[in-house]
Amino acid sequence: LGVTVEVGRVTKFVHSKYTIGEPLTGTIPAEIGALDGLTTLSLYDNQICGHLPSEIGRLTSLKRLMLYDNRLEGPLPAELGALTALTELYLHNNNFTGEIPSTLANLTNLEFLLLDGNNLDTDVPSGLLFKKKKLQRYLATLRPNHDMLDKYEKQPFLSYK
Repeated sequence: LGVTVEVGRVTKFVHSKYTIGEPLTGTIPAEIGALDGLTTLSLYDNQICGHLPSEIGRLTSLKRLMLYDNRLEGPLPAELGALTALTELYLHNNNFTGEIPSTLANLTNLEFLLLDGNNLDTDVPSGLLFKKKKLQRYLATLRPNHDMLDKYEKQPFLSYK
């Protein structure tokens, strides 16, 4: 378990079975929203299940959210769009369902996005989107009444697996 505390506030919370040896189990509690100084939340490759709580939207200092390779399920909370400091969002290989929230279009600082390996109703590019201009173009297609989808589908996005 890796926890970094700066000036009395938790700024990083990191746990992976690769670094610790044992996976985390259970759910992410709503109280996660109280860690408003958090800049990195890295809980990838564990056995975390349940829904991603809407309180995640209170982590407005968050720059890196890495929850991939877990058992998270249900819809992605619209509150993810409040994380405007976010530069990296990795939610791949879970069981998320439903539409990608249009609020993700608010993430104008996002530089890396990986959402595939879920059961989302919205078309998701396979692999990692990492070119900021192309990533922002994709996020713009999530806005309601956006007519860029045809243009998006014809644009090759740089990605890798």
